[in-house]
Amino acid sequence: DASGLKTKLALWYSLDESLYSKFARSERIVNAVEQILGGKAAHYHSKLKAEYAGAMEPWGGVDNIMKIHSLNVATLKAHMLLYVTVMRGPSDLSRAQREMIAVVVSTANHCHY
Repeated sequence: DASGLKTKLALWYSLDESLYSKFARSERIVNAVEQILGGKAAHYHSKLKAEYAGAMEPWGGVDNIMKIHSLNVATLKAHMLLYVTVMRGPSDLSRAQREMIAVVVSTANHCHY
């Protein structure tokens, strides 16, 4: 990509009813992409699809905090690396303890996710 990072790109021409296809057809996403590109976009590219696959939660979706990075895949990758390092990396705290800290901090910050 433009920043010199390796990019995995997959192209597809038919959209189904998957979460990824719904994002690709999202008016808000397509409008934002067109604004960035300065022209028409049929649907968003698959860089996002690959990253969302890695961010999929056990409940079958992607957290909103990750979705906000949809227009900048590099920030999504960086946020995922930070999250995985903090929440799943080596630590004296158990994963449950780290999750509890996250809940308390989110509550203190009035975050509802």
